[in-house]
Amino acid sequence: MNLVGKVQTPLIDYADVPQAYWPSGKVWPNGTFFDVKEKISAVCRSMADCQDLVAWFDNQPGFCPDLPVLLLIPGYPPVAVMGLGFATAAELRDCCVEAWGVKTGADAWKRFQTDEMREKLGLARKEDVPDLVREAFANRIKRHKASPRTDPWKQWEYPNPNKRTLHSVADSQDWKSK
Repeated sequence: MNLVGKVQTPLIDYADVPQAYWPSGKVWPNGTFFDVKEKISAVCRSMADCQDLVAWFDNQPGFCPDLPVLLLIPGYPPVAVMGLGFATAAELRDCCVEAWGVKTGADAWKRFQTDEMREKLGLARKEDVPDLVREAFANRIKRHKASPRTDPWKQWEYPNPNKRTLHSVADSQDWKSK
């Protein structure tokens, strides 16, 4: 058993865990570790492990572990769910269950109903978006050309009492007709 803060946790089985997440420490000449620095507080290898995460932390749902919980989802790189000492074990359990479900696609149809979300928010249908974007760009170009400030060929006329050249004037376009 490990003592994490004031909570007893079982020893972590590092069999599948990448070596970057293994504890580090110093070794006595006889080969025993001391001054061990753990890098993870728990490992979840299945959805059941994620759901029983509070039991891992001595059945104390209000405990806030400093170290991350590592999710080993088959076919994906390891996912570290950070609590940073602020999230309780119960919140970490919910985050781990959600992350596992998103990665594996379990209940994905419940999470991402984009058509219903668009309708609920009053947004356009997915089929109408290209036409609406094209129309918005055309309107923006019309407004851009209609403005004397943004159209490069329309210049402001300022009073010039000393008859100095303030802005270079575009050449006439007569040469194009020849």
